[in-house]
Amino acid sequence: MVHTCVVAGCRNRRTPGTTLSFYRFPRDPERKQRWIVLNRQTHKKPH
Repeated sequence: MVHTCVVAGCRNRRTPGTTLSFYRFPRDPERKQRWIVLNRQTHKKPH
């Protein structure tokens, strides 16, 4: 189980009793690359 966020500057951590979830990057190289590309795109948008 993943307990922390890997996005640069993100300090989110899994805390018992919350609904926040983290996921591992896929093992499939193509899917993993898509996740990386999408992460870069969403990280650049202002929150």
